[in-house]
This record gives sequence, C-alpha cells and structure tokens, in this order.
Amino acid sequence: MRLIAVGLVLLLITGALARRAAKQCTKTEAIAAEQEAESLKTWDQIYHSYNRFSHCDDAAIAEGYSESVTKLLADDWNSFNRLLSLTNRNTAFRAFVLKHLDDTVPADRLAKIANHARSNCPAKGRSLCVSIAKAAGE
Repeated sequence: MRLIAVGLVLLLITGALARRAAKQCTKTEAIAAEQEAESLKTWDQIYHSYNRFSHCDDAAIAEGYSESVTKLLADDWNSFNRLLSLTNRNTAFRAFVLKHLDDTVPADRLAKIANHARSNCPAKGRSLCVSIAKAAGE
C-alpha cells in the first residue's frame, strides 16, 4: 500500500512538472518574441530572450532566433567565450543555440560558422565547437 502511495505522489509531481514545462505562448508573448528574435546582437540578449520566450520558439519566431544566433556565430566569433559561459551554465540554452543552426540559414553562413568552429575554437570550448560544426552541416 505504501509503495502505491509513493508511486502516486511521484506521478502527481511528474504531471505538475510536465504541465509547467509545457507553458503556452500567449499572443502577447508571441508578438514580443517575434519583434525581438531576429534583432538580438549579443549572447546576453539572446539568453535573456530565450529565458522569456523559449516556449514560443516556433515558425517565424524560430526563424528570427536562427538569424540572430547564426549572425553572431558567423560575424562575431570573438564573443564565443560568452556563449560558452552561458551554455556551460544552462544545457537547455546550448540545445536552443544548436537547434537554430538549421536549414533556414544561408549555406554560406553555416559554412563560415563551421569553419570558425573547426579553426578558431578555444581549447576549453572544444565540445561546443564540435557540436556547432556538426549542427552547421560539417
């Protein structure tokens, strides 16, 4: 009987966590996320937006995030250490970044990102660079 009660408590906790994780994107949030997603200029801005709107990451919003993420990786590789710091702190953010190296991004930009990851990676970021190169199609 006690085992059944423990199982029931675990089931209830798991259900509550799943409901919280499946937060719905409101229309107001979707509008705000879409307005900012493609204009983010730093990893801190992307991280802040991710924390506010990751549950809205779909369709045009996702394309906007892909634009911001890949422009930073392609054109501001010097900021890689900040990205590394944020992704070391939050593995879900790492997955978010890698997810946005997708087929909506121009091939030449993905190639530039993969080249940076292969050629200009700091030793402490090797794992992230390998994942970036792989996600960018290398």
